[in-house]
Amino acid sequence: STGLASHIGSGSVNMLLNWLGGLQIQSRTEDRAGEWDWVKPLPGDATVNLGSAMATFTNGALKSAKHRVVPSPGEQGTVDCCSGMYFARPNNAVLMKPLSKLDTDTVANVAGKFSAGRGDDAVLAAAEWIRRRAIQLGN
Repeated sequence: STGLASHIGSGSVNMLLNWLGGLQIQSRTEDRAGEWDWVKPLPGDATVNLGSAMATFTNGALKSAKHRVVPSPGEQGTVDCCSGMYFARPNNAVLMKPLSKLDTDTVANVAGKFSAGRGDDAVLAAAEWIRRRAIQLGN
């Protein structure tokens, strides 16, 4: 069973403080595309995950990973887990488009149909962009 369905976070940077396994990321390597890899927590370290807002701001130079949370493997699954999360996201009024130094005629398609900001796509403020991403997550 899955604790949190697969998704790409909509924020900028997420930090996970956890000492048990359970986080998986979807592989992008050609020979394993779509397969799930465990993220091994290291004692005293945080796992940093970039969200689709960061990928949008960097015009795809930085990638966001599809991830999910599943029950901890092996003996870890018998231990109660308490994790700490820190989510950073753009201010509500920030326009969701590449930063000026990274803005080119070619805009990366990041996080679905709400990110391009070219042609027929309006550049959305972060509040509306994140709201629409949340609706996508539920579908």
